[in-house]
Amino acid sequence: MPLVPAPPSDTPQTPPLDDPPPPASRVPRGKADEGAPGDGGSEADHLAETLLDAPPFHVALRRDLGRGVRSGLETFWSLAKAMVPAYGLALILERLGVIAALAHVAQPLMSLVGLPGSAAVPLVLGYVLNVYAAVGAMAALHLDAVQITVLGLAILIGHNLLVEGAVLRKAGMSGIGFGVFRAVSGLLAAGLANLLIRAFT
Repeated sequence: MPLVPAPPSDTPQTPPLDDPPPPASRVPRGKADEGAPGDGGSEADHLAETLLDAPPFHVALRRDLGRGVRSGLETFWSLAKAMVPAYGLALILERLGVIAALAHVAQPLMSLVGLPGSAAVPLVLGYVLNVYAAVGAMAALHLDAVQITVLGLAILIGHNLLVEGAVLRKAGMSGIGFGVFRAVSGLLAAGLANLLIRAFT
């Protein structure tokens, strides 16, 4: 017996459903009230928590004063142990006549940069030791403002050559060559500064 197709149904066909939406992410309790990053509310809350956690004023003042005094004393000691011995050494050499003899020998070279021969003492101390030793030695000499400026420039460029030369040698560079370069560069810069200062004053 031949098959007869079923008559079309009058019931409307339901269209296929799309994929169901993903479940809404659950926000942990306590996070929902927090603002987005940069929100004024969250910054205010953070500031309020910081102020609440801060120690009382007198405790913070005593703590900060103690730290400041301790740091100041450490800085003072690190400067004094370099400057005071250099100042005393310069005074002793001056009383013994060593500075006068050294000044006579170094006068031709130092005159090229506008400095007296006695300026060789702080220059050598700065080159061999550090800036603070040179400053201590400069205080024992009678130098004017221009001479101090010129000498300070030379020392700033070529100071602490022994220690820094050893560091450069460990890094694979020529410590002696770089030290000579810095010393000569300091003298050249000092001579140029002396010419410029004398020209405009």
